[in-house]
Amino acid sequence: MATCGSRELDLGLLNDLDRATWDSVAQSVRARLTDAVIDSAMRTMPPEYQRLTGGRIDSLLKIRRDALPAVADRFYALLARVVDIHATDARDRAVVERDSAGGLRVQLFDARASRQNSSGRTPYFDR
Repeated sequence: MATCGSRELDLGLLNDLDRATWDSVAQSVRARLTDAVIDSAMRTMPPEYQRLTGGRIDSLLKIRRDALPAVADRFYALLARVVDIHATDARDRAVVERDSAGGLRVQLFDARASRQNSSGRTPYFDR
């Protein structure tokens, strides 16, 4: 029986997020994990555990929180290296363009709507 690795799961769940959305989610999570939120969470640990590791964990969580946007950026780049694009089983038109910065834009259109060019039509996939 085949299983799905974490990369395949990440790609399946995160594939629809564009870069701007990805960055805004990372910033939002970082902003919501305030020192007060982390400190409050640490206080829910048993007192014995707080005495042993509370200060260390508290510091590490704040360091990781502060690094979240940069780590999210690297993770986005990792997932974006190889992308699966799923079209329909009907006739589709693909438009692939490379920009001056080396990025790639892929658009998929329903080819049945018009056999001419894709201008003026909304793609069902655009990344």
